[in-house]
Amino acid sequence: MMDQSLRTLFVAALPARGIPFTIPWIHTPSIPSVPKLFGELVLARGHGRYNRISRALGNVQLLILDDWGLEPLDSQARHDLLEILEERYGRRSTIITSQLPVEDWHAVIGDPTYADAILDRLVHNAHRLNLHGESMRKTRTKTAEKT
Repeated sequence: MMDQSLRTLFVAALPARGIPFTIPWIHTPSIPSVPKLFGELVLARGHGRYNRISRALGNVQLLILDDWGLEPLDSQARHDLLEILEERYGRRSTIITSQLPVEDWHAVIGDPTYADAILDRLVHNAHRLNLHGESMRKTRTKTAEKT
């Protein structure tokens, strides 16, 4: 599991390493958390922008889903995620950062049929990086306390 600060540094380093990414409806480089992303999709649906944003998420070269698993997915979020991943599968790259081990993702998704379909698209060709160690926030706090 990756610490939030380390995940953020890792993901933020991608453009510096020549790996371009954008979030289609945000004009500055940004990585929304998964709960924020699904909240944006709910708002987009209400404002008639859902299809455009969903298409854009499916087509962006690198989609980063940060803070995966902070809260269980509701039925609409499950459906949206499956649609996005189906559009991306085998064509585009997706990075997921999470504090949860992959074994616990099924429970976060909820519905067993959706969970199987989503995880099949995510885990099938995935490269996993499991980072271990103390939280960078804890390390920074200890360093600050010493000074």
